[in-house]
Amino acid sequence: MDRRRLRLVLQGLNLSKRFGGILAVDDISFSLGDGSILGIIGPNGSGKSTLLKLVMGLERADSGQVTLDGVRISGMKPYQVADRGIGFTFQLTRLFGGLTVYQNLIVAVASDSRGEEARKRGLELLTSVNLHQLRDAPAHSLSYGQRKLLELARAMMRRPKVILLDEPTAGVNPVLVDEMLGFLSSMNKEGVSFILVEHNLQVLTRVCPRVMVMDHGELIAEGAVAEVLADEKVIDAYLGRA
Repeated sequence: MDRRRLRLVLQGLNLSKRFGGILAVDDISFSLGDGSILGIIGPNGSGKSTLLKLVMGLERADSGQVTLDGVRISGMKPYQVADRGIGFTFQLTRLFGGLTVYQNLIVAVASDSRGEEARKRGLELLTSVNLHQLRDAPAHSLSYGQRKLLELARAMMRRPKVILLDEPTAGVNPVLVDEMLGFLSSMNKEGVSFILVEHNLQVLTRVCPRVMVMDHGELIAEGAVAEVLADEKVIDAYLGRA
């Protein structure tokens, strides 16, 4: 086994978040190793997206903490978390529609003084997600799946250690899903770690060796994908619900 992959990169400890009378995240802990992929599933409203937002600093936890490489990042603003090495993509794409595809990548490193390196990086990433031929097209002209690919490529511009993906394949056609997973796999081989919130179980089984299941803000199961999906609690809470 590759010992590098055993090094702890990202950890959440006893995270909780309440919105009024709703406990959206209830004492959740998780760990993510260097170069690993963790999947998160659960029914709608189970707290998955909120958990990612707690990591990214988009929401502030009521209790608990998040550490990156052993350093506490809880309480930091999202740009500070990004500067530390965490990328994030939203359920709904957030691109600059009036800018070109290429410009949407460059804005991610606008403050980077290494201009030529950033330009080279951007063109390489566009090639990796098969959008190089559309680099001068306005982002609003892309299909929904292409926008998702562009957002994922943009998250890679700053060479993050970890990327949080919130339902990246939702609404994306199967051909582009394959391209997305191929890109994700190649980035993972380069050492990038991922947390993937996903409803598509086929995607989950293809890319996530380990998965955790949330329901009503609680962690109800965690482990290898096949074992978790066979768990009666998971079947009742998630798989068994129409």
